[in-house]
Amino acid sequence: MPRPLLPFLLLPLFAAACQQASFGEGAPAPPEVRVLAEHAPANLAVLLPVVEATATLVPVEELRAEAHHALIERGFAPLAADYVDRKAGVEAVPAAAVRLPEAGVLALRVERWNDVRAESQGVLSARILGELYDENGRLAAKLGVDRTFRLGPGELAALPAGQRRSALFGRLFAELFAPLPSPPPL
Repeated sequence: MPRPLLPFLLLPLFAAACQQASFGEGAPAPPEVRVLAEHAPANLAVLLPVVEATATLVPVEELRAEAHHALIERGFAPLAADYVDRKAGVEAVPAAAVRLPEAGVLALRVERWNDVRAESQGVLSARILGELYDENGRLAAKLGVDRTFRLGPGELAALPAGQRRSALFGRLFAELFAPLPSPPPL
């Protein structure tokens, strides 16, 4: 009797193995995520996101504003964007070289971006990598997200067209920042 049950018991394992993503030639590897610090700096300078040549029409200012919002929700204190731009410059400077008094530095890189259907269908596809440096320029965390975000039918109906993209950005940054350690207690 146990023999006929064996195929049914192995079926979930087989199904799970078939659903794993394969990264063949030409396909990007999943983003590396590493956290190297017990606490992340409470004050963060979010640099203007760098856009790879393959990503087009990326709303970098809007992305940085949404990153600020997501960091505030996690208990961080992002520095004002204009202050960061004045101090760090808007040129492509390595994030590890940027030093601001008592603040860590967060650098974002957009490798893939497609928000064409964000407002109409509630779909956003992106690959964004991030590096967080502590106040001394040491790498504190490597972050990454590479996937498609979708609003559910109820959310799509409830959100007006002007708010759907923002909701998708919120999901993207919630997932991107999820591995970050908490800022130090006050």
